[in-house]
This record gives sequence, structure tokens and C-alpha cells, in this order.
Amino acid sequence: MTHPSDILPAESSASFPKQMKYLSVLLGVFLMAEGVRGFVSPSGKGAYLAFPYFLVGAVCMYIFGYDRRLFLDREGVVRETVIWGRVLRDVTPWSSIVGISMTPAKGKVLAFFRKGTTGWRMRFSSEEELRSFLEDVAPDVPME
Repeated sequence: MTHPSDILPAESSASFPKQMKYLSVLLGVFLMAEGVRGFVSPSGKGAYLAFPYFLVGAVCMYIFGYDRRLFLDREGVVRETVIWGRVLRDVTPWSSIVGISMTPAKGKVLAFFRKGTTGWRMRFSSEEELRSFLEDVAPDVPME
């Protein structure tokens, strides 16, 4: 049985909800503006007071541009991290995977892709879909 797509996305990706991203960018702009206001104020402690605002505002802006995706494709297990449009892609090829363990968890399936002593743990919505995808792209990897 072949899978209709070349990728199988995992449900365990670490992406922030859109409402949180928009709230973080608004908070970041506000805090950075407060930092600028504190820096140019005539109080004499401008840089000292502005630094925490800039730091927290920059972290809030970073959250807006961060996204992480985990998925399986024909190459192997893929982790993509997107930071403000820059994509960092880490691929573990199927030849490096020594075994796959699957455990049912709350109506879904938790899969562990072993790579020696370490590996990747991912959650998927359907065990049948995962098994059919793995039989298509990695038939030589043992599954438990």
C-alpha cells in the first residue's frame, strides 16, 4: 500500500498558537518602545533602565518568528526549525534508524525512532497510516 503523500507530519511539532504569536509581537513592540523611551529620558539612568525592556522585547519578537516542524519523508526523520524565514533542516536518514517502537497513547500512537542509543519521539494520529507510510519508505527498518 502506498501513501498518497511524500511526507507524514507528526502531531508533536512545537509551534506556538497564532494568538500567542500576535500577542508576543505586540508586547515586544511595546516593550522595545518603552526601552527607547527610557533610554532617551533625561533621568541619567537611560541605558541601565532600557536594557531589560530591550531584552524581553527581543525575546517576544523571537517567539513571533519561531516555528518547528517534525515529520517523516522519503529521506528519513526530519526536524525543520524556522527562525524568521531562515530554515534549519536536520535529517536523520532511514539508514541510521535501527528500529521503531510504537505505543498507543490516548487514541493516538507514540513512535520512537531509535538511532543507536538516542532517537526521535513523535506522536501521530493513526497507527495504520504510520505503518503504511513506513512500509512504503523504510521497509528494511524493524518495527515493534
